[in-house]
Amino acid sequence: MIQDYECRPEDSDHGMLEVIRTYQLPVPEIYVKMEEILRFAKLEKEQNRKPFCTIPFDHTLEAGAMGGNVRYGNETAGPRAEKPICQSLEELKAISGMDFDSGRMKETLDVCRELRKQGEEVLFQMSGPLTIWNTLIDVKHILKGIRKTPDQMEEIFGMIETEMLRLAACLEEHFPHSMANAVVEEAKRRG
Repeated sequence: MIQDYECRPEDSDHGMLEVIRTYQLPVPEIYVKMEEILRFAKLEKEQNRKPFCTIPFDHTLEAGAMGGNVRYGNETAGPRAEKPICQSLEELKAISGMDFDSGRMKETLDVCRELRKQGEEVLFQMSGPLTIWNTLIDVKHILKGIRKTPDQMEEIFGMIETEMLRLAACLEEHFPHSMANAVVEEAKRRG
């Protein structure tokens, strides 16, 4: 069922941080341990009167699954990028893809499966290329690359597009909706 959803200011980090404070949820466990992520997702849905559970709670999950350094924050600030792991576009090109089978990404995907098993609707928020890169490399290298080496940047954009498509395909396989087949087929086509 398609349902309109009105964005409200309390749906931002502020709303999530309010849930953390109200229920005295443990940080960083609510970002890295399945049981705590699950609890947080359900409490946040209830507190903000949403028709779905929102996963993940921040914009560092994808980059973390690619080896990025994440600072998990505290009760007043959620996860943020730590020191970038790449110092050049060449290093960025050499990064392996997202790891869906370990760490925080696995825990988050397991939470999605469990929520669906419990009959919950799940909204999985995917970050875009610049947000992901912000955790992996100083964005000035990206902006400079767009201007000075557009061919190289086209290749890097293609790499991140493929990774985002792989994540979408992984989600679609486990939480299908009307676009599932198209996303999964395109991901398979790209390898």
